[in-house]
Amino acid sequence: MLARFVVGSHVRHHPSNKDEEGLAGSAQEPAMPNTYNVEPLPQEVLKKYIIYAKERVHPKLNQMDQDKVAKMYSDLRKESMATGSIPITVRHIESMIRMAEAHARIHLRDYVIEDDVNMAIRVMLESFIDTQKFSVMRSMRKTFARYLSFRRDNNELLLFILKQLVAEQVTYQRNRFGAQQDTIEVPEKDLVDKVGPADQHPQPFRFLRQRALQDEQVQLRPEAEGDPSAVLSPGLSTVALVMTLRTLP
Repeated sequence: MLARFVVGSHVRHHPSNKDEEGLAGSAQEPAMPNTYNVEPLPQEVLKKYIIYAKERVHPKLNQMDQDKVAKMYSDLRKESMATGSIPITVRHIESMIRMAEAHARIHLRDYVIEDDVNMAIRVMLESFIDTQKFSVMRSMRKTFARYLSFRRDNNELLLFILKQLVAEQVTYQRNRFGAQQDTIEVPEKDLVDKVGPADQHPQPFRFLRQRALQDEQVQLRPEAEGDPSAVLSPGLSTVALVMTLRTLP
C-alpha cells in the first residue's frame, strides 16, 4: 500500500510528466503549489547527491521521539476501530521509521531528529488515509490535521484544501449526472469546516490576496454589491472555483 503511494507520487511529480498533467483532469488529487520560487536541482546533480547520501550517511535513531510515535499509533488504532476503517499495523510503524531515517539521510544528518519523524508521520498518514473510503477519509483528515499540516505553509494548505473541495464536487457531479459544470461553487462554510474551528482560523480567506494564490491565477471580483467572490482557475482544466466571501476585510 505504501509502496503504491510512493511510486504514484514519484510518477506524478517526475519532470518528464509535467506536460502530461493536463490529461489527468480535475478529478486528480490536486498538487501542492510551489510558492518558494526555487529552481529544482538538475537530474545529474540530484543523482550524485542521493548516491553520496546513501553511501556516506547512516543516521542513528538515538534521539527519535518514541513517545510521539507511540501516541500517534495509539490514536490511529482508536480512530480505525471507531470508524471501522482499514486497521493500522506494526508494519506501518516500521515503514515510518525507515522514512524518518531516509529523511535524515537526505539532509545529511547523523541522527534522526523531530523534523524527520514529523515528516515520516505525515507521509505515512497521507498514504494510510488515502486507502480509506471517502467518509472515513474526511473524518481522519480532520482528526489528524495537526500531523498532516507539518511543514506546509498556511497559504499552500488553504489552496490545497480548496482544490480538494473542487475535485470532490467534480467527482460528485460526474458520478450523479454524468457531466460537470463549467463553474464549481464551494460555500465558505465548506472551507471553514475543512480547515478547522473558527477560533483557530478566523479568516481562512485572507490568503486570497497572498502570492501563493496569485500564481494560481486567482482574481477577486464583485459578483454583486456587498457580495465579493474569488475565482480560482486551476489551469489544468476548465473548472473554476467560486467561493462567496461575506466578510472580506
